[in-house]
Amino acid sequence: EELTIFYLADILRHSCTVLTARNISQEDYQLELLEEVLRYVERSPVRQSPAVAIYHQAYKALSEPEEEAYFSNLRALIEQHWQQFPPEEAKDIYLLAINYCIQRLNKGHRQYIQQAFELYRKGLERGVLLEEGALSKFTYNNVLMLAIALQEWAWAENFLEKYKAHLPERERENIYRYNLAVYFFRKPDYGQAMQLLQQVNLEDVLYSLNARSMLLRIYFELEEFDALESLLDSFRTFIARQKGLGYHKENYLNLIAVVRQMLRLPPGERKAREKLQRKVDGMAAIAEKAWLLEKLGGVEGNVGM
Repeated sequence: EELTIFYLADILRHSCTVLTARNISQEDYQLELLEEVLRYVERSPVRQSPAVAIYHQAYKALSEPEEEAYFSNLRALIEQHWQQFPPEEAKDIYLLAINYCIQRLNKGHRQYIQQAFELYRKGLERGVLLEEGALSKFTYNNVLMLAIALQEWAWAENFLEKYKAHLPERERENIYRYNLAVYFFRKPDYGQAMQLLQQVNLEDVLYSLNARSMLLRIYFELEEFDALESLLDSFRTFIARQKGLGYHKENYLNLIAVVRQMLRLPPGERKAREKLQRKVDGMAAIAEKAWLLEKLGGVEGNVGM
């Protein structure tokens, strides 16, 4: 029976991994034997085994996300049995539950912000999200963004300090400063955020794009127009030097172009501002679209030098 449990749990675990990959890549994966395994599990006492039960509920949750009872069952099973798994497998189980929350968030179900945050928080407290004591920069940022979305400001600041030492040593200071800048930017405390962003030298291109985008918004909000003009030039040069940016290239080049147009708007020219607002509203590929529309739709005098 132990061999049967291992075999079934392994198939279900692999199926969960495939489902997660399918949600990311949109490729169609064939899951051989799965239907037969599901039928067997649902009528067999092996479904009481913690491993089979967890992967079965995880698969059902990921494959039928609208049936929220599967996710509730999965959370309860994780809470009850997480200590029975080796650290690496416990981490993967937590990430399956977190991926479900992200899938739901991407469909607009914002109540899953709290659920994802709680899974991350418990996973960190229990050490299962650390790999040999190390925390990935992506998890560090994901946790921060969830805490900010819930306005858990004190918790977020404590988290950044507490887990700084667990970041990869080579990038530690830059990743810490970048995320602390995000924290202050969202509060908002633009002075602190600006100071930190000016000290950041990031290896990750997407983080670099986001850091420059934040700095752009800060200079605009603080009416530091000379600094903004200089940043727009250096931002464009940075993008031109990068290879393989894909759709990000168009998004950020359009952002730069629109901000330049905003700076050239004659003060008090409502029609020109409304025309640019309509143009931005119709653009499918542009970074910071919501912010641009907010600035263009705001009080006269907020746009234009």
